Amino acid sequence: NGKDNWLRASVHAHETTFGGNALNSASAIFKVLGVLDPAARERVHFHAFKTPELSNLTFPTVLREVSEAVRMRIAYVVKGPNGDDPLYWSVPPTPAETGPLPDTPNVLISSSGTDVYREILDYRCRNPRGKVFLAPGSAQVKRGIPAEVLEQIHFLSCNRKEALTLAEHIAPKKGGQKWTIDDLLKFFRDTGLSELRITAGAEGIHGLSDRASFFVPGFDRDDERVQRLAAQLWKAGVATERTFAHPDANGCGDTRLGVELGLGLAGENLERRQTAGNLIAVLHTFNSAPNIDNFPDEVIEQVMELLPRAR
Repeated sequence: NGKDNWLRASVHAHETTFGGNALNSASAIFKVLGVLDPAARERVHFHAFKTPELSNLTFPTVLREVSEAVRMRIAYVVKGPNGDDPLYWSVPPTPAETGPLPDTPNVLISSSGTDVYREILDYRCRNPRGKVFLAPGSAQVKRGIPAEVLEQIHFLSCNRKEALTLAEHIAPKKGGQKWTIDDLLKFFRDTGLSELRITAGAEGIHGLSDRASFFVPGFDRDDERVQRLAAQLWKAGVATERTFAHPDANGCGDTRLGVELGLGLAGENLERRQTAGNLIAVLHTFNSAPNIDNFPDEVIEQVMELLPRAR
């Protein structure tokens, strides 16, 4: 009924939902590990700035103090569908440091500060066998990833536009030549990346693993397998009449990434991980919450049964 009702609904969502890209990905990691490899789940910790919204998480968390200016911006980010809301953009960006990365075998970096590249290099010096999984934010993409940092990364996650920006930063094409997806995959393969995902929205994911490239298509909501699993979400109270009629894409990309990473920690190969990520992402469009904490374990188990056999 006009923009006034839209604005009230949007502000209401800020007050009642609980999301944010890093948090949504972390929730997916912990969810799939809780079902498939509980022992591995106990070894995973979520590092974040301390804010009231992050004080009662259901998984192991390491929180550190942060300035009030940064706290205000984070409070908007973690409350759900912020990108379309004018209240989110009214809070100006504020500098925040990533800080030293923990000395663990695997480190996933999502939202990060201006010092992130220095911290990656320092981490790799201290942990030469450690693996860095990077999902760069818009600020990092705009700055570009230096070649000496890129070669220290095990797994890179970005969309096609971000991949193009990162490639152009290191090896700009001359004469107005265009980058094809094959060009991008070859470029990142040549940098020494072990694993790469370039998302194409609902269409699927372009993957690179062990120097082999592939494409994993997305799932349609009308797919019989999706509908069967969505019915279980309905029975569990996760899906609603509204989400069946109107897909909610909030948090789907973050969830897809988290599922892939969680399954990686459980020992699955990249193609199976990305297939599961695509399937759970489309199931998330039926979800009334911003992350998949509320998914029944049985749904995760049935998703795994639908995956192609490992090659």
